[in-house]
Amino acid sequence: MNKKQFASKELKNNIIISVLMTLCFILFTYLVGHLDVAKVGDAPEAVGFAGVNKVFYMLGYHKLFYVLSEIFGFAAILVAVFFVFVGGYQLFTGRSLKAVDGEIYILGGFYALVLFFYVLFEKVIINYRPYILDEAEGPEASYPSSHTVLAMCVFMSAAVLTHKYIKVERIAYITKIVLIAMMVATVLFRLLSGVHWFTDIVGGMLLSTMLFSYFTLALIYYKYYRFQKADR
Repeated sequence: MNKKQFASKELKNNIIISVLMTLCFILFTYLVGHLDVAKVGDAPEAVGFAGVNKVFYMLGYHKLFYVLSEIFGFAAILVAVFFVFVGGYQLFTGRSLKAVDGEIYILGGFYALVLFFYVLFEKVIINYRPYILDEAEGPEASYPSSHTVLAMCVFMSAAVLTHKYIKVERIAYITKIVLIAMMVATVLFRLLSGVHWFTDIVGGMLLSTMLFSYFTLALIYYKYYRFQKADR
């Protein structure tokens, strides 16, 4: 199997994965809004999957884990900014849009898609946080966990591109491990902080996996397109 055939097979497999992950996220989101919806403890509003969420609600709010998740969330933003600077540097030095790597354009579109869903679920509220963190603010939208989406999308996409922008194999490998560890830590700290329902975290993971599948699909298409272009 040559590179073009392998890329074509990857493309077809990832289309299937992307469609399946989209259906999973849509179905889970529907269930969160309609299945076992009830009040839990002193939470300001009712929540779906109340029986499951009640177990994690009993763990309470933990400020340390909340602060740690905020720090890792900020680290994810810094990683995203790094790639913005990479694209800006390529544009400045190459003095042409063509000088910017195709992967950077795909990453930019991916970030835009993540931002779109963040804004969407700020407007389309599925459920609210289990606790009111700011009395002046009142109940805040909680589904899906935006920190989970931010961490998973930014750290996973950065891990995929590590070997392209870090040429020393050992450093690239270590960087990838660190990025994945930071992603896991952010999601775990966010769950343990108590500022989200368990289903918010699961929804965030499903949405992130869905978005990431489209990111990888775009990368594979770009690679496949280049192979086709090279054969002409």
